[in-house]
Amino acid sequence: MTLHEDWQYIFQHAWSVKWMVLAGICDTGAVIAPVFITTIPIWIFASLTFVCVVGGIWARLLCQPKVGL
Repeated sequence: MTLHEDWQYIFQHAWSVKWMVLAGICDTGAVIAPVFITTIPIWIFASLTFVCVVGGIWARLLCQPKVGL
């Protein structure tokens, strides 16, 4: 298995990557936020993570003409 020859361009422009990074940020927020803020329920971060992962999968399946995939 090898990387695509334009992997850096794809990494910067693919919406699937952007959604997955956002999912990682939301998941990290679910771990860190309860330490500092107790008023925000954990399910909010879990829901945001789920939405971002679904968005990443959806974006991966769609044709992204700018990226060429």
